Amino acid sequence: MRHIGIRKAPLGVPVLGLSALALMALLNLCQFAYAQPIAPDEVLARVGNQPTGIQPELANFGRVTRNLYRSAQPNSEHLRVLHERYGLRTVISLKSTGHDEYLINDLPARVMRFSLNPQPIGIDTVRRDKPNIVRALRALRHAVVQKPTLLHCTNGSDRTGLVTALYRMIYENLPAEAAIREMRQYDFHGYLRGIPAFIREVDVAALGREVGVP
Repeated sequence: MRHIGIRKAPLGVPVLGLSALALMALLNLCQFAYAQPIAPDEVLARVGNQPTGIQPELANFGRVTRNLYRSAQPNSEHLRVLHERYGLRTVISLKSTGHDEYLINDLPARVMRFSLNPQPIGIDTVRRDKPNIVRALRALRHAVVQKPTLLHCTNGSDRTGLVTALYRMIYENLPAEAAIREMRQYDFHGYLRGIPAFIREVDVAALGREVGVP
């Protein structure tokens, strides 16, 4: 077995050689990294309107988790760039009209739509949308654990903000008020009072059971 040599300084105090110091630094670095594991869905970014370099710019684009992105309505060029840059494989729309199939072209990606009311001024409107909210959350989770996924509505602020907030609360244990603050970073329309009211009243554990959280 090879031993690390120890030399003595002029005063007789043992001093480790340079190679030993380097080894110790490496061991300390490894211990630090090991002590702070990175979760599979580590939050990488939380700020609205992150530049994509796509023109025209994709509004309210953001990376929520490693495989989950959010934005306003994309066009075919947006999807092409997101596929090439991030490996986008699933597009989930929350719009009540329109579809994204024609935007995919020849990309190896699938599209899904779960219609939510675009004007949830009152909480009752959001409550009526709950079955589709549950379906959207379930589909979103299945998609995200497999491949990069884009969640969007028209503006990428209100319906997308609602589902993203609930996703973070269910799967990342984010408190309701923190989820609401985060939602407001993405141009949320404050007059849609039903959305934050629903986020505050929802029973996260019960919603998780409906979605199928293990």
